[in-house]
Amino acid sequence: MRRSHPLVSRRRTARYCQNSATRSCTGLHASRATVTVSHSPLIFVGYGVVAPEYQWDDYAGANVRGKTVVILINDPGNEDAHPDPNFFKGKAMTNYGRWTYKFEEAARHGAAAAIIVHETGPAAYGWDAVRNSNSGTRSWLDAPDRNQGMLPVEGWITL
Repeated sequence: MRRSHPLVSRRRTARYCQNSATRSCTGLHASRATVTVSHSPLIFVGYGVVAPEYQWDDYAGANVRGKTVVILINDPGNEDAHPDPNFFKGKAMTNYGRWTYKFEEAARHGAAAAIIVHETGPAAYGWDAVRNSNSGTRSWLDAPDRNQGMLPVEGWITL
């Protein structure tokens, strides 16, 4: 499988399972037998976090409805050499840093797809874990909303 994404006015080819992993959530929605996301602009949303207790909102002022959001892994501040332990718990990852939260938040904002930028250090696990967890058939149980709250396409890329 071959995909390309425009990045900074040039094309960079994403090679499935080498430096990108994507899963489409077909069959999740009663009306969707296939999923297509086409000509969806990429919108960078930082860490993809909305955390009122930290006065943090990466989606503030951004209209991401129908677009593909690009999100950094982990929490804000984790890249600091000596992070403030009172700001997103310093080096300890909060729920906001988890990939499940990031995909759910993107869906709440109406995104068509989300791509998490994976880095081994901040993630605390290597690319192999991402690739191996997303290279086969996946199944989900129906949620009360018939999974309407899930993104049609969820993915990762490593640089």
